[in-house]
Amino acid sequence: MKSQEIVKMLRETGPQTGWQLLEQTHMEALPLWQLCRQTPEVRFECIGKRFVRLDRAVEGYARLSPSIRREFLTYTILGLESQTAAIDTKALQLRQEIRKISQAKRDLAREAMADIVESLPEWESMRNKSALSSPEILPMTWLTPYHALRSVPAKWFEARISTSW
Repeated sequence: MKSQEIVKMLRETGPQTGWQLLEQTHMEALPLWQLCRQTPEVRFECIGKRFVRLDRAVEGYARLSPSIRREFLTYTILGLESQTAAIDTKALQLRQEIRKISQAKRDLAREAMADIVESLPEWESMRNKSALSSPEILPMTWLTPYHALRSVPAKWFEARISTSW
């Protein structure tokens, strides 16, 4: 595939995510990313944020998250310079979709933590002695979320995910 073919595709279809373009070109993700980056007519609009995370596999190392591949496929809108308005519109829609999904994840985590806290034997005595009368307003750091969520059965999440999204 050549740069001109990418430009032609974007001209015909309008702005797309990296994933959508990948499906049309049948290329591997990183060669497609490189080709798009080397094509001056292609404009990139990245929606996501980058974070540095400690690498679990290699002690003392950090990595960029999301990876270049994931950022390109999921959080990048590609279009031509002449499609600026359409790129901006699609980017706004993607941002709204990401916010909606993130809110659903936070709600699910909050509900899981509330159920875990309420199931603790100490909760009833704490509720009576504390100004916090509802698990929904407990700070998430009250329990270690990772430890607490590992004790939640997978079926609990499955039931909520199928009804939440």
